[in-house]
Amino acid sequence: MTKVYSTDAVYVLDDFQARTGIASVFAQVGGILYSAEGALGNAAGGGVTVLHNYTVPANTLIVAGQSIWFLFTGTFANNANVHTLSLAWGADTLTLFSSTGVASDRWYAEGRLMRRSNTVQVLDIYFCRFGTITRPGAAATFTRTLSSANVLSVRGASAGASDIVNDSIIVGWDNAGL
Repeated sequence: MTKVYSTDAVYVLDDFQARTGIASVFAQVGGILYSAEGALGNAAGGGVTVLHNYTVPANTLIVAGQSIWFLFTGTFANNANVHTLSLAWGADTLTLFSSTGVASDRWYAEGRLMRRSNTVQVLDIYFCRFGTITRPGAAATFTRTLSSANVLSVRGASAGASDIVNDSIIVGWDNAGL
């Protein structure tokens, strides 16, 4: 492998393009698309509540191999209610955790959603609660059309208000091959 180093300046443009010096060739670089903090809890009554979400713009994953990555963090309340935490990508949903009688503890979910084609994306996700890591969506396949905007969200459902709280969300993008 040959590496070429240049003394040219590197310019990063608003649309994730970078170029060196005055070259006309652009490279797509990855980075953070969205981040937010703030405790958002589920509503009482057992219905599903969107805790945090981000709308991924149309054509963000325009090339096979490009991916978005994400990290959600939060807490569970200590009670006997059923706590159900899920991830949604458009209309597709994956349950990350569902249990009765949860102890008060922290949780996080991190994963990567990679484009295989315009209508097939593969998810790899890790979920951690109370020091135990699981892979609830190992190689789960979603079928959103990527030429349209899609919403990535974390959702909670429990009988008590704020039994499930989402503290933060970070969503990023990587170019193909990274």
